[in-house]
Amino acid sequence: MTTKLDHIIIGCLDLSVDQAAVAMKLGMPPAARGKHDMMGTHNALWNMGEFYIELVAIDPEAPDPGRPRWFGLGDPDIRAHLAEGPRLINWAVSTDNAEALIAAAPVDLGPVESFTRSDLRWKLAVPVDGVPGKEGAFPLTIQWTEGMHPAQRLPDMGSRCEALAVSHPDAAEISAALGAVEGPVEISEGPASLSGRIARSDGQIVTFD
Repeated sequence: MTTKLDHIIIGCLDLSVDQAAVAMKLGMPPAARGKHDMMGTHNALWNMGEFYIELVAIDPEAPDPGRPRWFGLGDPDIRAHLAEGPRLINWAVSTDNAEALIAAAPVDLGPVESFTRSDLRWKLAVPVDGVPGKEGAFPLTIQWTEGMHPAQRLPDMGSRCEALAVSHPDAAEISAALGAVEGPVEISEGPASLSGRIARSDGQIVTFD
């Protein structure tokens, strides 16, 4: 089983407003926008080379999906946190064996479901309550099955994520389940937190937490 950093997830309350703030911080506009019909959410994406940043929010134009939305976007506590502005709320790894990784996880990641958008096909596990495992420290698990990876579709503007710091009291359990993660991921023991360091194309360093 192989695992590698797939994308970094930033949550927000209003995509149309907050994507401008994230774009200004990154020094570039989003490269794409999309919708997740099964979840009633929409997103904006920025290329980071082999992976990408996703800014995601509840889509006010989408019908209620009849289930908790992923990343805890409907959870009152998480929404109160996002009221302060866009926040890094989870991260995602891609794997060649989603079922094996889910079985090894120290938390219940939920059932494996199939998703589609245009020619893209992928499988991932979504917690039944929608809330990310280990307070966001355990990643969303995704297995791409068809189509070109989203990062390969996005124009490369030269910005890169230099580090994604994942801190949690159960860091040893998280690391044991994931194995060696390809990419600039640093998992350490400590209070639950996520922090990303981005090197912009103009040389400036910015952080997200």
